[in-house]
Amino acid sequence: MRILPVAFAVGATTLLAACAQTPEPPQPVASRTVQQPWVLIAPPDNVATVAFLDTFEYLPDHRAHFPRDTNGLNEQDRRSLQSLFERVAAQPQPADRLEILTDVSAETRAPLERWREVRVFKSEDACRSTREELVTVTAEQTRKFGAYPRMPREEFQWTMLARSFQWSRCVPAKGVARLST
Repeated sequence: MRILPVAFAVGATTLLAACAQTPEPPQPVASRTVQQPWVLIAPPDNVATVAFLDTFEYLPDHRAHFPRDTNGLNEQDRRSLQSLFERVAAQPQPADRLEILTDVSAETRAPLERWREVRVFKSEDACRSTREELVTVTAEQTRKFGAYPRMPREEFQWTMLARSFQWSRCVPAKGVARLST
């Protein structure tokens, strides 16, 4: 009867040794692809619009006058600002004034390398769903304020932010050269 435990030990050792040398069966190929980072980008701000925000505390009405002080702008930027101001102030309706201002608030034709990085995401789906949510939230906030004469800057900036998110794009992180932040 002593042979049985010895034979069992030898057999078990042989079996374990054979298993150690037997290659593992092939693993099923992962059905998920490796996710690459995606970036939500927005166009750079228009210099004249930034100067407008720095200079004016309100949305001008059609009777407003361009101020003498423009916070030290160079002559070319001052002329651009004055032209924008005149286009905005020429409109009798606040909604039309606000639309002009938001339409020129960003340089949408700038190369993507100049667009600013808003946020990095782990996947394209996460980027796109966040972008959609930002567009919806800022549009709803904009509708709350509407447009009215001498509208404070804090309120008309929502419209420009909403437009910026409308123009924004989700791009692969590797697909665009270094973005300015």
